[in-house]
Amino acid sequence: MKNSTFTHTPTSWETVLEVRTNLSRYISGHRLAHTLSVEKQAVDMAKIIFSSLGIDNAYISDVSCATLLHDITKHFSLEEQLKFCEKHSIEICKAAESSCAMLHSKTAAFLAKELFDINDCVFNAIYCHTVGGNSMDIIAKIIFLADYIEPTRTAESCKNVRELFYSLTENGNMSPLKALDFCIIKSIDGTLDYLIQQNLPIHIQTVITRNGILEDNAFFK
Repeated sequence: MKNSTFTHTPTSWETVLEVRTNLSRYISGHRLAHTLSVEKQAVDMAKIIFSSLGIDNAYISDVSCATLLHDITKHFSLEEQLKFCEKHSIEICKAAESSCAMLHSKTAAFLAKELFDINDCVFNAIYCHTVGGNSMDIIAKIIFLADYIEPTRTAESCKNVRELFYSLTENGNMSPLKALDFCIIKSIDGTLDYLIQQNLPIHIQTVITRNGILEDNAFFK
């Protein structure tokens, strides 16, 4: 996992405006409401975390761009997801072959690159937002968690993790960065509980992501 600060050129706000203007071509209805809520949630979290680490707020444009584009292929059918993966030589595991939920983060990253020439930071954040990844930087982690805790998510586990993040950061019980990692662990736990209860396959990357964050934080001891 990468928690270093950034040296790349952030996404221009002109690009963010272009994405926002064209977003309704790709998503609508409840998915659009979710996307805009994820953006608001992620930007709020980014301001807290960036401030604590001395990261320039110019990189909030990357946060907005990634959140706006993170679900642009969610409407693809499974057949369309698989064809897109084949076209772009996107590697998929056995567990993902029958799951649009597991495939859409990868296809969304590649489509966003095609449409808006997004930078590598934004690409990575979109690509990792569902099952995580081994190369998650701070922005990727923010989008991953914001997607789970944004306010239109009404599941108890989502609400509990959202409250936990703000409780930890507002009370000073953890640094914002450590609170981010800790809450990602709790969000993954909630996802695993749901998948087990529904007898659904678990993508191995989800487990690898959880283990990696635990190891990075010395198991939060």
